[in-house]
Amino acid sequence: MPSLEDASHVSPHVRSDYALANRARTLKIIYVSLWLHLTSLMATMDSKMLIYLQRYRGDTARYARTNSRGLVAMMASSAILAPLFTVLSEAHGRKPLLLLGAIWSLLMRILDFSFPVPSVIFFTTAASALASATMQGCMSAFTDLFPGDLTGAAGAMAGFQAAAATSSIIAPVLGSTLAAQNRRLPLFLCVVLTFLEVVLLRMVPETLAEEQRIPMKEASWKKTNPVSFLRIFGTSSRLASLCFVQALSYMSEPMVLNRTFALVHQQSLGWNVAQCGRYMSLSAAVAIPSFAMAGHIVKAMGSVAALGIGNSVLAFNYVLEAAWVRTPWQQFATLPFVAAKGMSTASLSALVMQAGQDAGMRQGELRGCLQSLQNISIAVASPIWAWWYAVCLRAGKPRRFFAAVAMAVLSQGLIGQLAVRICKRTDDLIKQ
Repeated sequence: MPSLEDASHVSPHVRSDYALANRARTLKIIYVSLWLHLTSLMATMDSKMLIYLQRYRGDTARYARTNSRGLVAMMASSAILAPLFTVLSEAHGRKPLLLLGAIWSLLMRILDFSFPVPSVIFFTTAASALASATMQGCMSAFTDLFPGDLTGAAGAMAGFQAAAATSSIIAPVLGSTLAAQNRRLPLFLCVVLTFLEVVLLRMVPETLAEEQRIPMKEASWKKTNPVSFLRIFGTSSRLASLCFVQALSYMSEPMVLNRTFALVHQQSLGWNVAQCGRYMSLSAAVAIPSFAMAGHIVKAMGSVAALGIGNSVLAFNYVLEAAWVRTPWQQFATLPFVAAKGMSTASLSALVMQAGQDAGMRQGELRGCLQSLQNISIAVASPIWAWWYAVCLRAGKPRRFFAAVAMAVLSQGLIGQLAVRICKRTDDLIKQ
C-alpha cells in the first residue's frame, strides 16, 4: 500500500486530495483493527473465568485473587514497556509497533485456545503487556495523521472511543453467550478476530515520515525510566492533588472492577455467566450517551461542579447496590445512574489537563505520565479489591463490596473539590 508521501510528484491540489483519501482510509483500517483488538480482549473474560472456577471448584475468592495477580503482572510490565515503546516507535515508525502488539496478541490467543488451563491463562494475561504496543502505536498514529491540528486529532480520538464503546457493548454479551455453550468457543473466536487484526494492520501505511524519526543512537534513554511519571507530583500542589484523584479514578474503573462485579451478581442474584454478560453490555450501552454528551455538560456546568455532581451520583448508585438491591429488577433500576460516569470522567480529565498546562507541562508529556500512573494504579488496586471481595464473601454479604466502591468514588469528588479550591490559592501564593 502506498505511503502518505507517495503523491509528491503531482500538483499540490491533487496531492492534497490524495493525502486526504489515504488518511481517511488509514483511519478506517485503524478503527476496525482497534475494534477487533478490544473485542478479542473482552470476549474471552467469561470463558477464562469459567476455566478458573472449574479448577478451583467454584471458589470465586481464589479466582479473584488469581485474576488480580495476573493484572498486577500485566500492568507492572506495561509501566516498564510503555516508555520503551515510545522510543522504539520514534526510531522505527508506528507500523512495526502496531504489528508487534497484534502478532504477540495472536500468539497469546492461540495459546489460550490450545491449552485452556489456568496456568496458561495466567501466563497469557501477565504477558499481555506486549500487546499494548498496538494501542500505543494507534495513539501515536492519530497525532501523525493530523500534524498541528489538535481538533482533527481529537476527532480521530473520538473514532477510537466509538470503537471502544461498541466493543464494550458487543463483546460481553457475545463472549458470555458463547462461553455458556462451550468454554473454548470464545477463545477460538478471538483467535480469528486477532488474525484479522494482523491482516488489516499489514495494510496500514507508515504514518511517521522518515525525516521526523529519531534514531536509536540519538534517543534520550532517560525517557524510558518507568518511574519518571512521578514528577507530576512535584510540579504544583493542584496538579499533584488532581493526579491523586485521577489515580483513585483509575483504581475504580471498569477494567479493574467489572470481573468482581460479575462475581457479586452471581453470588447475590443467582445469575449465570450469560446473564452477567448481558447486564454488562446493557450497562455499557447506557453509559455511552453520557460520554458523547459529557463535553457539552461539563462546558455548561463547569468542570468543578460536574466532577462533584457526577461522582456524587455514581457514589449514590453504589450505595444503592450495597444497601438496597436484592432482586434483578432492583439491579436494573440502578442502571440510569451509570450515565453519570461520562460527566465524572470528562470533568476530571479537563481539570487535570488544565492544571498540567498551568504547571507548564506539554499535553503529550502529561498524557504519558498519566498512562504510567494508570498502569501503577491498577496494579496496586487489583489485589486490594480481590482481598475486599474475599472479606465480603466470608461474611456472607457479597454486596457489601459496593460500599467500598462508593467510598472510593465519593472521595474522588471531595478531594477534587479541595484540590481546585484550596491548592489553587496555595499555588498563587507561592508564585507571589
